[in-house]
Amino acid sequence: MEYVTGKDLDRIFKSKRIASFRKRFLFPELMAYLHREEDPRLCTLYGLRRTGKTTLMAQAAKELDQDKVCWVHCEEGDDIQDVKNVIKGNPACRYFFLDEVTRLENFTSASSILADKYAAEDGKKIVLAGTDSLGFALAFGTELFDRTHILHTTYIPYAEYRYLLGEDKDIDDYIEYGGTLTDGKVFYNPEGDFDYTNDAIAENIQHSLELFRDGGAFGPLLPLYARDELTTCIEKLVELDNRTFLAKTINRTFKSHDMGRLSSNLQRDKNFEDIDVTPLKSPELIREIRDALLIKDPLLHAVSPEAVREIKRYLKRLDVIYVVPGTEEQEVIFMQPGLRYSQVRKQMDILEQSSLLKDFSPSLRKEFSRRLDEQVKGSMMEDILFVQLAKDKALQERYRVTKYRDSAGTHEFDLVIVDEEQDKAVLLEVKHSKEYLPSHQALHLIDEAACQELEEDLHVHVSGKAVIYRGENMSCTKGISYWNVNTFMDNPKGCLEAIESIYQGRGWKESLQKALRKPGWTR
Repeated sequence: MEYVTGKDLDRIFKSKRIASFRKRFLFPELMAYLHREEDPRLCTLYGLRRTGKTTLMAQAAKELDQDKVCWVHCEEGDDIQDVKNVIKGNPACRYFFLDEVTRLENFTSASSILADKYAAEDGKKIVLAGTDSLGFALAFGTELFDRTHILHTTYIPYAEYRYLLGEDKDIDDYIEYGGTLTDGKVFYNPEGDFDYTNDAIAENIQHSLELFRDGGAFGPLLPLYARDELTTCIEKLVELDNRTFLAKTINRTFKSHDMGRLSSNLQRDKNFEDIDVTPLKSPELIREIRDALLIKDPLLHAVSPEAVREIKRYLKRLDVIYVVPGTEEQEVIFMQPGLRYSQVRKQMDILEQSSLLKDFSPSLRKEFSRRLDEQVKGSMMEDILFVQLAKDKALQERYRVTKYRDSAGTHEFDLVIVDEEQDKAVLLEVKHSKEYLPSHQALHLIDEAACQELEEDLHVHVSGKAVIYRGENMSCTKGISYWNVNTFMDNPKGCLEAIESIYQGRGWKESLQKALRKPGWTR
């Protein structure tokens, strides 16, 4: 076990390059813990790899009195007694930052001593971080129950992603790379998504279960672990979910869009003739493509339903997935969009070159891939908005985020923001396009019958309507406003209030100016 105090801490700060990084939005919460008197609890930074845990600790440590700070790096073979020895050996230190603490051999069974003895009795401030974040989750339910503040780092909202990595980043950057703070170096390479799924997720789960209660917590996962198939199974289930997402997107794309003549789409290139893509609407072709996306692996067919549920439960606890409330099929949104997109993109490239499209011209195959990519990004953009709105603390107490489709399946609204105090709702359509096309994009919003049915089903009245897209902010007819996704995601609450004001006939410019005021982020 290595530890550093006093002036030697500069070496830690330089190695973490903390001067070059902006601070995570949860930084004030960490500092509030460190400055709070008589708090008997620890503080745990809980999240997957490459989400800024160690940098966050270093940024906090740098703002404290260095003579009272001790930075501890845990290594394989260390245990809680080694940590106790460091704390006892540095009585002048009040702040202890323990990095890679889940490496401690008896961490999940003995970590309560850090809270009960050193935090509660001695007034020490102890911050924990570690690679195997599921180990923390297991400890939260046992040793660390009610003994620690938990700061989640895995989920990096779109607004925070742009703030941290640069406001030149757009929604496509977030879709393709979002989920870590490495600016595209994890997911956007041939093996990046597999390595991350294996190291940060699958092995995280297996290693944490091995250490917890001496391996006695595997439950329905024990047969897989005994056959050395657990990490492989987790990897394949993640991949299967992403392939299922692509299959649903293909079905949605080629059933709901006009796939007739493509002259309007190909006008930009005079080398293209007008292409008839009617064959792409063939139900048989779509069925064959969907079948090809299934993972025909004996391992997955042999996994028990109980084991699948257990794996998904751990994925949820790790903040890898978000389960949409109220969905019959347990609809899943990946909290790290870059992981989903990289796997889906690979499958799209394989499909474009596959024998399934062998009878089609190169231009038709390319158009298939282009349309599919656009629809994938559109669906993911909708999911990204859903999660950020659902997890936004400024909205949670009063608003509920949901989706809506009428009983006949004819009309649907991408996002419905329900104000549960005043029984009203704002309707949002999410479009990946940069183009302003109200006759198409606002089709459901201007359908009074569809809006009335929603009001009757949800027992609310519609108080606002808007399209969220990649173009410019602007007003439209019938009180419908258009909002650039960056503007909207920077200040969702302010934009929702502006959308309602515009729908009620108030001035566009005044409403826009209020919405453009960003909340007070840490800088």
